[in-house]
Amino acid sequence: MNVPPPLPAPPFFPPEAQLATLSNGMGVVVAERHSSQVFAADLMLRGGTAASPDRPAIASKVMAESLMTGTANHSQGEIYTLMDQKLFDLDVRLNPFWIDVSARALPSAFDATIEMIADLALRPTFPGPEIEVIRRREIGQAAHAGDDPSLIGRRNLSLAIYGPQHPSARFLEPAAPALANLTRDDIARLWRETITPAETVLVIAGNVDPRAVVARAQALFEGWRADPTFRPPPAIPPPRAVAVRLIVVDRPRAPQATVFYAVPVPPVDRSTYYPSLVIAQLLGMRSGALQTALRDRLGATWSGTASLDDNPSGGMLWWQGSVAGERTADALRELDSRVRALSAPGPTQDELAISKEGLVAALPRGLESVRSLSRVFTWMVGARLPLDYLDTRRDNINGVSLDAVRAAVPDPTKTKAVVVGDLAALKPQLLALGWGTIEEHDAAGRFVRVVSP
Repeated sequence: MNVPPPLPAPPFFPPEAQLATLSNGMGVVVAERHSSQVFAADLMLRGGTAASPDRPAIASKVMAESLMTGTANHSQGEIYTLMDQKLFDLDVRLNPFWIDVSARALPSAFDATIEMIADLALRPTFPGPEIEVIRRREIGQAAHAGDDPSLIGRRNLSLAIYGPQHPSARFLEPAAPALANLTRDDIARLWRETITPAETVLVIAGNVDPRAVVARAQALFEGWRADPTFRPPPAIPPPRAVAVRLIVVDRPRAPQATVFYAVPVPPVDRSTYYPSLVIAQLLGMRSGALQTALRDRLGATWSGTASLDDNPSGGMLWWQGSVAGERTADALRELDSRVRALSAPGPTQDELAISKEGLVAALPRGLESVRSLSRVFTWMVGARLPLDYLDTRRDNINGVSLDAVRAAVPDPTKTKAVVVGDLAALKPQLLALGWGTIEEHDAAGRFVRVVSP
């Protein structure tokens, strides 16, 4: 039977967006999608951990969680009642670099939704009783953080790649010490000192008129001015990796080991970032050489995940998996071997083509809904990327050559690994790797000792 050839991929037309600047310096980005029956909005407030290097990261998290506890116009209960009455969703998210007030609604609720977003940004009251509830909840969660091997490993890995002063590492720091004395006044002061209209962008995606959106935003936000105590955000420091390659966090009697392996990658605005995307795809594919070897040949793990941190000052590509304890060193050797093989001889032409096809195919899928569209543009403006970034992303991915992949693989001595598991059982095989000094760290990322035979 003759099998017909696959149909060509449909053309991809990147969505367009328009940028306007309000009289107070705040930005407004509008991405039209008139086929949608809903619209999405994201208010990107640049700040987060990066804007307050002298404050504990948990303070920014509590501040973000507190936004919906009340404003000068609405109590917490009234906010949720209005959401139910007007049929719009509203939530607040935080990363190391910005806060995102995100909404989705029917066009009929446009005014109510945007007015509520503006109210949260312009008139938060940070009520003391509600903040105390959040603080106590965070204390309870912090008490169990030491039981989460994934969080422990990511914290230690971020410290190893970025160094302790980087926002991405500080974002994962233990919360308990700072929570003991965190007050409502601390949260209100942090908001005044780190949030300002000139570092804020409202992103709207959906069946909307850009001129009407900008006019409405101007009317709602024009009275917002920078607080005199506002401090311009400091430059994000470059990653400063530790010297040691392998870190172990002891979890006595743990039946498995949680393994992390990471390499540094360039900032997201560099052309050399695209080969790193391809490398992440090669390491993460279930049918790829790495996953096949770990799963089928070594029997070390059923699957692992490859992720990429898209940081403005440089990020990391990291692999994570739960590995059979007796196969931990084998898994690390395989990870190291596969990364080295991407440098020489490099992936095969078929592997390179498949990885690029997967990345290109994911572009339209990641922009299907107005919520995903709005969040993509929020990420772009948060990372200070141009609005035509999507226009060139596909071509930049397709343009990644075999030589570019080889060149993007870092020096092996710059790779870092973290193992969370039973140190007594793991020590002989980890020492046999011959990776140099091995350090034991605790769950908070603090040095404990050098692991010796």
